[in-house]
Amino acid sequence: MLLSLIDQSNSPLLPENLKLLISSCLSAKRHSVTLIDTPSTHNGSETAAASNWLSTEERLQFERYSFEKRRLEWLSGRICAKQAVLQLLEEQDSSKTFRPEDIVIRNSPSGRPFVQTSSLPVSFEDIDISISHSHGKAAGLAGHGYCGIDIQYLNGALFKVRDRYCSDIEMAILNDVSADELVQLGLLWVAKEAIRKCLSVIKIAGFLEMRLDQVSEEQEFHVLHFQPDLSFARTGPLSVLTHFDGSYAIAFCTISRETLDARTA
Repeated sequence: MLLSLIDQSNSPLLPENLKLLISSCLSAKRHSVTLIDTPSTHNGSETAAASNWLSTEERLQFERYSFEKRRLEWLSGRICAKQAVLQLLEEQDSSKTFRPEDIVIRNSPSGRPFVQTSSLPVSFEDIDISISHSHGKAAGLAGHGYCGIDIQYLNGALFKVRDRYCSDIEMAILNDVSADELVQLGLLWVAKEAIRKCLSVIKIAGFLEMRLDQVSEEQEFHVLHFQPDLSFARTGPLSVLTHFDGSYAIAFCTISRETLDARTA
């Protein structure tokens, strides 16, 4: 079933205390996050999911994807993002009901996803979303601040491109994470990807434009603290909440609109 893992608090990558931490600690505004497993082979479940979750416009776009893996990634990412948006709206006002098909997710010219509605007299301009998928899992984050989420399957490819995103100094700092080198590199990768997505509202940041300064712990989760390069210095230091379980790492970055808009004005 395509929605087999959606928003389950017992998901190892989304324990309840992690979701609460995302909502309360990373920014002053509340956020909502979801995660789903996607099927590895075609079984028809995506057709029903597309009918239940996509707008007419999105269904037409979905049908244009002929490569099955890309179809499932695109669909599961949309479902995650919409589920996160719906949860956020319900927490704000439980008296109103929104249907998934009332929400349309589009992409800006830079590729950044955003939320609109084609059938309701409401605006989603103050809600930001972020989507990620890797190796059969998809994740979505929604909130009133700028969002960045990234999930990564941990494999040897992280070693092959290490020089592109990890300096020797950062590798030494990562030794504060009590895990093997693959997990350490995975946490750094997802953290930097989450920052890149969060800051894409300004421009796309390079991996080495974000310098890891420190690793701390919040409850049992690792928080990676970064100092952006001069081209992003106006954003100030950035903290990214990370977690790993099994073969996956996941990271969350949020910046309040008031903070970022004030710093970049």
